[in-house]
Amino acid sequence: MKAADLRAVMTAPLTVGHACDLRGLVVDEPLDLGGARIGNVDLTGTRFEAPVTARGAVFAGLAWFRDCRFAMKVDVSGAVFGNDARFDGATFLGDATFSGCEFHGVGDFDLAEFHGAAFLDRLQVLGNLSLERTRFRGPASFEDNECFGGLWCHDAQFDGRCNTAGMEVHGRTWLTGVKLPRLLSGQPALSGIRSFGYRWS
Repeated sequence: MKAADLRAVMTAPLTVGHACDLRGLVVDEPLDLGGARIGNVDLTGTRFEAPVTARGAVFAGLAWFRDCRFAMKVDVSGAVFGNDARFDGATFLGDATFSGCEFHGVGDFDLAEFHGAAFLDRLQVLGNLSLERTRFRGPASFEDNECFGGLWCHDAQFDGRCNTAGMEVHGRTWLTGVKLPRLLSGQPALSGIRSFGYRWS
């Protein structure tokens, strides 16, 4: 699908009860959604073979990127997700930047794989930030995050450096089964997190 056609469909006015079925597409061109207002979209299984940019975009409805494959860099810094944002099972082969995003629902990255650097810093997550069995093969940053609905990191694996300085979790903090690189294995899992609720590790 042409990137311009995809942008036109995704930025159509939001209709309550209607979602754009964009599952299983192949997008070969760079996709620029910077500053756009996006309705309910289901892009499950779509392959993005070129860079994706959505800096400052507003996802007003559902934003489903389940099982997507991003072959190059992704930059959605400053985007606002007005509902659940589902990236579960997604593969990011290049750097992925979510810096400064707002998640008004759940930020779901369960079973996702980040092969490059993962910038998940300065997030505001009103729901739960979910990272169950997520694999970070490169460096990961969670600096200065605010997770108001909790953090779920069951069996998450970090192969590289992970920075959680200034991260605050209000609600349940679940760190059971977190795997860190051997050089960091003697340290408590994600030790920079300040928890203001129950914590399991």
